[in-house]
Amino acid sequence: MNVINLLHIVLMDVFKMLKKIEYALMKKVDTKNTILSCESDVRYPFEKLTGEGVPIKLYEGLYCVRMPLHIGIAHINLYLLEDPRGWYIVDTGIPNQATRDYWIELRTNWFQHKPVIGIICTHYHYDHAGLASFLCDLFDTQLYMTFGEYYLLRASAVEDKSTRVAQQLAFWAQHGMPEDELESVRQANVNDPYIDYHPEQFIRLQHGQTLTIGRRKWQIRIGSGHSPEHACLFSQDCINGEPQLLLSGDQLLPTISSNIFVQDTEPFGNPLAQWFDALDWLAQLPSKTVCMPAHGYPFTGIKSRTRALHAHHRETLSTLLEKAQEFSDMQHGFSAHSAMRWLFPKIHRPVDLMLALSETIAHLNYLVAQGECIRLVCDNPKNETRCKIPCLKFALSDSHLQNNSHTYLCQCSYLTDNQNTVLTENTHGDF
Repeated sequence: MNVINLLHIVLMDVFKMLKKIEYALMKKVDTKNTILSCESDVRYPFEKLTGEGVPIKLYEGLYCVRMPLHIGIAHINLYLLEDPRGWYIVDTGIPNQATRDYWIELRTNWFQHKPVIGIICTHYHYDHAGLASFLCDLFDTQLYMTFGEYYLLRASAVEDKSTRVAQQLAFWAQHGMPEDELESVRQANVNDPYIDYHPEQFIRLQHGQTLTIGRRKWQIRIGSGHSPEHACLFSQDCINGEPQLLLSGDQLLPTISSNIFVQDTEPFGNPLAQWFDALDWLAQLPSKTVCMPAHGYPFTGIKSRTRALHAHHRETLSTLLEKAQEFSDMQHGFSAHSAMRWLFPKIHRPVDLMLALSETIAHLNYLVAQGECIRLVCDNPKNETRCKIPCLKFALSDSHLQNNSHTYLCQCSYLTDNQNTVLTENTHGDF
């Protein structure tokens, strides 16, 4: 063995030891105690909001209306903004009959003196925009959304469902979802009754734009991670001594983290990095700002909450790296589905399986982008669901460097994150 080879082995052993120390330090810093201590600064300025379909005044010109969800989260908070000319509705609720009935009742009992002059949807998910068409028709008014969210809403409504489901199943299969889970997910998608039509026109919301509604000026702030072009509304106006206000949608919630997920349409996306960026600018808002979330109760302590969410996701990354070390010397790496079971061992409902696997992929894609992991492509078993679909797997990047062979790890091709191109000739699928 020559000196260069010996030096290479020594350096790689040192590199691997340093990585283990780094993982241990990440685990030590991002503990549950850290998260709890951050959240101890979160305060709730109102008593618990109750009831459904009834406007509750929070501040001048700002009301909250709770609508039923019953999809794992009991309610969604919708908001009414009052202007001398009429009302703006922020988010719509889920397209079920109970929510439609509440809106019809509100049209008769609440909006009889002032018209609704705009529907603002923070993002395209069906609990936030699923009734956009219904409300625009009911109140004969316009829809306000960001460009990207509107066209995602439109695509969700017009695309062929069978084609859409087939593409999603192929994506889940590619990441290791077994046949029984694929079938339950297929049934859930086929039976999804929600977004089936959309408004034909919209007024675009853009980052930095200001909407003057009543005595407040609402600045549009765009976040990402949970949804690609999520609109938040921030008002710096302290009317009659009231605090600054943030309508955060799902971009910031008080007790849970919004799902950070990768979709089949953007399989190599890095939404977690975008989520971290959004947390950073949210943390810069004035300290006394009251956050009005879509789920949970209005709260203060935004900076503490963003710190807690950072810690939560850093701990998830640390867990993945720690578990991945067990596979560092294995020939085939590990699938995202296997990693999902490290993080979410008890889930079984189809919607939870989809959300958990997509969130796991988001964290793995982040690690690939950071150079901590590599992405591998290899053959899949030829069966009805996975036929002609190459599988994607992951491995620690240091184990790849140590072995210095693409074919030893996974006997397959190694994909870069920034180009997602196959670097070796031993390919098993066209990307």
